[in-house]
Amino acid sequence: MIYLYIKMCNHCGLKYLGQTIQDPFKYKGSGKYWKNHIKIYGYDVTTKIIFVTEETKIKIAEKLKGNTHFKGHTHTEETKSIMRERQLNIEHILCIFCNKKFKPAHFKRWHGKNCKENYHAS
Repeated sequence: MIYLYIKMCNHCGLKYLGQTIQDPFKYKGSGKYWKNHIKIYGYDVTTKIIFVTEETKIKIAEKLKGNTHFKGHTHTEETKSIMRERQLNIEHILCIFCNKKFKPAHFKRWHGKNCKENYHAS
């Protein structure tokens, strides 16, 4: 069984939305911010279950697979083909620090002046 729940800190009203297969009243949550909040203010929370399902995570993931943005619709084969071709035709950029080729978006974020092989980066 999968539970979708909201936990609310009784001290300040901070809310945490989570999902678990464990007992949601015993499970404390796993979010970084939430766990840090509990360390500071203690575990004085109210738990409210907002959704329960008998289905497994795998079944839920299968239902959502490929449909997360289109709400049940999928791309046509023609559209998939065009998207695939565009990805294959993207020109790669060579990083002078690690000598690897990358797509422009990855290069800008992780390579060039930001490359971990660039020992002169500040």
